[in-house]
Amino acid sequence: MQLSEILEKLKPQINGKILEIEFENSKHSPVYEIYVLDRSGRRVEYEVDARTARILSFEADD
Repeated sequence: MQLSEILEKLKPQINGKILEIEFENSKHSPVYEIYVLDRSGRRVEYEVDARTARILSFEADD
């Protein structure tokens, strides 16, 4: 799936400004790591399956 398609699908689920996107091709599946500055000023990392656009995990920095 193209990155633009993934971002369009994730738009309703990710609130904030995208700071950085990294691509990792792990042995299980390709993954995008998307770093977002949320509305409260926290940095949140989303791991997203690059084939399905499904959010695999997310973690907020404290």
